Amino acid sequence: MAATELDKLRNVGILGQGGSGKTSLGEAMLFAAGATQRLGKVQDGTSVLDHEPEEIKHHVSISTAFHSLSWKKHAMTVIDTPGYAAFLADSINSMRACSGALFVLNPSVGLRVESEHLWTRANDDRMSRLIFVSKMDHEQADVEARIATLLETLEGKGVYLQMPVGAEANFKGVVDLIAMKAYLYEGDSGKFSETEIPTDLKDAAEEWRQKMVEDVAETDDELLEKFLDGQELSSEELKKAIREGTRERKIFPILFGAPLRQIGMAPLLDAVADFLPSPLEGGEVEGVNPANGETIKRAADPNAPFSAYVFKTVIDPFAGKLSIMRVMSGKIAPDVTCYVPNR
Repeated sequence: MAATELDKLRNVGILGQGGSGKTSLGEAMLFAAGATQRLGKVQDGTSVLDHEPEEIKHHVSISTAFHSLSWKKHAMTVIDTPGYAAFLADSINSMRACSGALFVLNPSVGLRVESEHLWTRANDDRMSRLIFVSKMDHEQADVEARIATLLETLEGKGVYLQMPVGAEANFKGVVDLIAMKAYLYEGDSGKFSETEIPTDLKDAAEEWRQKMVEDVAETDDELLEKFLDGQELSSEELKKAIREGTRERKIFPILFGAPLRQIGMAPLLDAVADFLPSPLEGGEVEGVNPANGETIKRAADPNAPFSAYVFKTVIDPFAGKLSIMRVMSGKIAPDVTCYVPNR
């Protein structure tokens, strides 16, 4: 990928505890983007991400899986990680391959230690995150109260970019609090229409937007001054501040959806493209020169010396041992032999 295209690259981890709906979310993203021809489902054994025999048998992710998609001129790699404690080491190894992440919450259940551990590790890795509230069509308690409790436990400042339309079986879409438009979905087709906000939801949407604008303005002194002066903030100003605040981990934008019904996928993919960082924005990475033990830094520059992070090795019955890596700097061509200095 040319240097001018690196800003269109997103390496997106999907993190969260087991049962939160991570793999279903990944499948829904792939299907919505046209990367797969059908919506893979874990329970049916048709998932392209949970493809190992034991995963199909037990309906759980055991190993990190990868898939690519294209969305509005952005190239995205979706990295679906396991969420159960027994397989968490695989998730942690894969996190350094991500330039940002979707942290998946299930509002029907409380947080387990796996979520807290992954969130803390993401903080340590200085990882930008969007929070995706999944399974909005499932039975749940008061979603706002539930999310507030989850965020308090995670010690993260969540900012709602959307307001859900309906709940449980009646969940049918979201209100975009930046554009102040409603996206209403037709059954389970994934097709939606952009409409004016329904009359009975306008007052609530205005309240949610006011809180969102205030939270976003607090991340930028100029915007805060403008907000306190009673001036209207434009959509462009809000998006820029959300992007900067997300990249600097001052805020964690919150979005809603129901992956098995394909609700909320297009707005989520837009948010990944708009708000999560590219490799160019990730800063320099540190490594150790094996020849002299000195620490060296590399920027995400195709013209820099080659370096990569090998984060997973798998055994393929036909190809043998395959190591998966993220290129951190420089370039690599097909059939090139790489040297792993600490092996």
